[in-house]
Amino acid sequence: MMKMSFNLFSCVLAALLIFFATPRSAMGEPLCLLAPRQADLLIAQLTPPEDDSKNRRHTKNQTIHEADPKELFLQVIDMIDRYYVRDVSVRSLLDSVWTRLQFGLLPECIGNDYGYAECQTSAEKCFLDSTEELCRACHVDCNYMINEAVRLLCTGLDAHSSLLDQGMLNELKISTSGTFGGVGMVVASKNNRYVVVSALDGSPAQKAGIKAGDTVVEIDGQPVGGLPLPKVLSMVRGPSGSVMTVLVESPPHNRLRRIKLRRQTIRIAPVRSIMLSHGVGYIRIVNFQEDTSYELMRALSRLAGQSGRPLNGIIIDVRDNPGGLFEEAIKTAGLLKTKGKLTSLKGRNPEITREFYSPLDAPLYEGPLVLLANKGSASGSEVLVGALQGAPNVKVIGQRTFGKASVQGVFALTSSLALRLTTAHYYTADGRDIEGKGIDPDVFLEDLDDHSAPRVGALKASDIESDPVVKAALAYLLHGELPRRSPFPSLF
Repeated sequence: MMKMSFNLFSCVLAALLIFFATPRSAMGEPLCLLAPRQADLLIAQLTPPEDDSKNRRHTKNQTIHEADPKELFLQVIDMIDRYYVRDVSVRSLLDSVWTRLQFGLLPECIGNDYGYAECQTSAEKCFLDSTEELCRACHVDCNYMINEAVRLLCTGLDAHSSLLDQGMLNELKISTSGTFGGVGMVVASKNNRYVVVSALDGSPAQKAGIKAGDTVVEIDGQPVGGLPLPKVLSMVRGPSGSVMTVLVESPPHNRLRRIKLRRQTIRIAPVRSIMLSHGVGYIRIVNFQEDTSYELMRALSRLAGQSGRPLNGIIIDVRDNPGGLFEEAIKTAGLLKTKGKLTSLKGRNPEITREFYSPLDAPLYEGPLVLLANKGSASGSEVLVGALQGAPNVKVIGQRTFGKASVQGVFALTSSLALRLTTAHYYTADGRDIEGKGIDPDVFLEDLDDHSAPRVGALKASDIESDPVVKAALAYLLHGELPRRSPFPSLF
């Protein structure tokens, strides 16, 4: 089974210093690892047919137990041919790869197509045969060249399709499971230094007195300033119970402390909630992982119990929420909408194309609801916004969303390599295609670049109510007031 994911591979300001286990999957089956905090209802499934010998053109077995470059090449071609979102010409795709493959060769190796153009057999066989000729003539490692061709095949499709090695699979696993072994620091890169944004409640970092604003100078004696994030993550990761040492610099006097931290299993809650003043509940959805919809149900119940009377409204904040599990976004939307279409998927493979409807006769909450969104709200967040926008009790406030409507599936190729492939596009409940366009809010708020949603680990009512976007939501819920957008925002 394959779970659809909306993981947004883009620049992120904060990253968790984490460790997590190798994802477990049946070899050759689409990888069941997409879920930033998960559960299962309304799941888009894609399972290869039991007997697909007529469909598979090249490989005898879907499983590649060893990363033989030719087998890998043929399997990736086959996956693209069967599951990619749109029909692509294999020959045209390989023509582009052939051209790009020669960019790194010596001048004397360029200009000869080694029989590729005249070859009359299948495009794949022509490519492999010509690549072998090129390697022999230019004394190049053929396995390397074919592996490079596989990488170019994937990146040539779109911005979201790619090969995932073990490290990237691990990153994907942690982004969707919300559980990892680490020390519980959220850090941001600032001026080539790693500055602590927050220490998670109850984490080893918090217990050791590490606070927001501290700078991580060294990890196990090695300076981390200027190192790329993946390298720093690899230094921090380790099994739960293992010990690491960090050198931390604390403001305002730049005091240095060397601290031993014992890693432990940490869980990032996908949903945070708190009661604001005047009977308004606030819910922050960090992303859509394995149990997001379940945690939303708990948050709604908790807020109702705290109020003791009908709530005056609820604010659901999906600002800077990059997405996550497609099925969790659908389930979350289904909790807040009566029977009706939530979204639809359209892909070239008929197993993927389908519509999704709310399973409930009545939503869990029917009162006034404000959704907060911004340009960092993407994928799963846009599924939620697109499903609820237009309902009589819902108002969307903030900025235009990111505009990512493509859905990726992850297919296992080997025990440590997978193909991340765009398999479908989704459309809003009313049929809008938002790819590259985003969703416009009902109420635009200007000049919000410095006002993002509260970060993980920071959720105080006073902090939240001082947020100008939350203030606008409170004004609407309590007094029916909406900020006006100037028709001439650029004139002064």
